[in-house]
Amino acid sequence: MPLPRFLGHRRRTLTAEHRAKLSAANLRNGTRPDKDRKRLWTAREDALVWKLRPKDVANRTGRTLAAVHSRRYLLDLPDARPGRVVGSQ
Repeated sequence: MPLPRFLGHRRRTLTAEHRAKLSAANLRNGTRPDKDRKRLWTAREDALVWKLRPKDVANRTGRTLAAVHSRRYLLDLPDARPGRVVGSQ
C-alpha cells in the first residue's frame, strides 16, 4: 500500500543549495516570515510608544496594534486597552 501523499515528503532531504533557493524565493515572494530578519524596534519607535496612544504608534510606525501592545508590555508600561488591569492592585 503506498504512503499517503502528505507522508511521502517526510523522508525527502534537501541539499543546502536547494534550501538556499527555497529561502530566497520565500523572501522574494513574502510567503514566509524570516525570523532572522525580524524588524527590531528603534529608539525613535520606543520613544513614540512612551508618548503616544498605541493606535497612533501603530499608524506612525507601520506596526500592528498587537505588536505595539506587546512592546508596551516589554517596556513595563501600563496596558492602554480599556478594562485591562496590569499588575496586582
